[in-house]
This record gives sequence, C-alpha cells and structure tokens, in this order.
Amino acid sequence: MRLLNILLLVTLVGIAGCESREEARRKHVVNNLKQLGLALHANNATNPEPTDTGESAPSDETSTKASENVATAVDAKDEAIKKDRKLIEGTWRVIAVEIDGNKLEGEAARKFSVVNGNDGTWSLRSDGNEVSKGPSTIDPTMKPKTIDFTPSEGEGKGELHLGIYELGEKTRKLCIAPPGKGRPAEFTSPAGSEFNLVTFEREKAK
Repeated sequence: MRLLNILLLVTLVGIAGCESREEARRKHVVNNLKQLGLALHANNATNPEPTDTGESAPSDETSTKASENVATAVDAKDEAIKKDRKLIEGTWRVIAVEIDGNKLEGEAARKFSVVNGNDGTWSLRSDGNEVSKGPSTIDPTMKPKTIDFTPSEGEGKGELHLGIYELGEKTRKLCIAPPGKGRPAEFTSPAGSEFNLVTFEREKAK
C-alpha cells in the first residue's frame, strides 16, 4: 500500500452536491408518475370492466399525491445538500489520518489541506501546492451521510471512491474506501480494511 498516494487520494474530498442533476432527476420522476396516472386513466376508459384482481388501479388523485410526495422528498434532499455545501465551503487542514490501521498525525498530516468551492469543486494542497482536484457528490439524507468522488487531475485520476462523512461547524471527518471496494459503514480503519479515515479542522479565513 502506497501510504502517501493513498493520503493524497483521501484528503482531496470536497463535500458538494450537484443541484442541477438533482433537479433534473426530480422533474424526471414527477413526469413519469404523472404519465403513469394518465395511462391508467386512459386504460380504464377503454376497458371499463377489467378483470377483478382484488386490487383497484391507482386513481389520478393517488398518482398526483404520489408524485407530490416524491417531489417533496427530492426538495428536502436538495435543501440538505445546500446546507452542507455552505458548511463545507472554505479551507480545511488535515490533522489526522488513519490508513488501513496505520496512523499519521502531527506535521506529517498537517502539510495537507483541501480548499472547497461553493460549486462542489475541491483542490488538494500539499505545502500549499495543488496536487489534485475534482468534483464530488453527497447524500446528506443517508445515515451515515455518503460521499462519492472521482479525481479529475493528479493521483488516482478517473477512479471512483465511495465514502461517508461527518460534518461539524469547525471539524469534519471522512472514511473512504479505495477504488473497487464497497462503502464503509462506520468511521473506522482497522488493519486489513484498506479504509482511509481522515480528520480535518477548519482554517480561519485570512
């Protein structure tokens, strides 16, 4: 396991969401549900005496309520993403890293920082020099909250990482799996897991 390379990969994460993608998905779901309601209504009109299966077909009102419920759930997720994006924007200093059971602390860890933009982008810095960057997506409605990211530049370019995150006002924590492995279920990095546990603290704006 290349310790430094893994460290570079896990510390580059920026908590961000893609609101436009979520909005498009919401509209797609709502439209599909509405179309389903219309299709059922048309089918009942042309076949007034369907075979009794013991189950009644959804009414237009039921379909409309279902679509509204889905839209509400998606809107709530969008708001949660906006909230976490606002909290994460800025510069964060790495204060501790645990990789596959091996700990890295002190100045060796603090040389790394990540700068998060409000558009969901992130930039990993080592001694102030950018070494990687890319986008990430989150789902704050999951427990624990989930994050996926793929570096677009630097070490690990194009490789998908699945992880979880915990976000506070001044600190945050990430647990990330290497490419090809399933998402961690908790914030631990025992020997043999290959998981990467990273702790950050927010840097004061200059």
